[in-house]
Amino acid sequence: MVKLWIIRALFLLPLACVVGVYIASYFVLLGFGKQSGERDREINAVQGLCDVYEIHVMPSRDAPLRVRCFGGQTAKDWIEEPMTLGFYGGRWEGILRSWRIIFPLWLPALVLAGANGVVWRKTRRRSGRGFPVEAGGEAIESPATRLDEQAG
Repeated sequence: MVKLWIIRALFLLPLACVVGVYIASYFVLLGFGKQSGERDREINAVQGLCDVYEIHVMPSRDAPLRVRCFGGQTAKDWIEEPMTLGFYGGRWEGILRSWRIIFPLWLPALVLAGANGVVWRKTRRRSGRGFPVEAGGEAIESPATRLDEQAG
């Protein structure tokens, strides 16, 4: 039983994190970034949209890991690309070695909820037998049980 709940928790935890970021993104801009060598990677969440990108920049002595939390930011302040239903994929304008993907945060929440439903269904307890058939409040005896009682 504990093993089943550990498996379920491994799927519930990412779902809870994504839903928490989705809700928090309407109040503040959340961002995490990492620079290693010439690559600068960042992921930001603002107003229900997730912005993931990589840019090749000059190496700097800044902190390799950045965490951002700005209040009062909107998606229009942060994301300038035209989107279709909240989706965008492409390159930064004027930067050759770069990429950028924007997607709504309900998408990973929906995928994780579906995976959680499948995992929950697959890890449910299965009993070997169902309930006995009852007629008028008493269990029906099988013919084999009656024969055993007559013989004994």
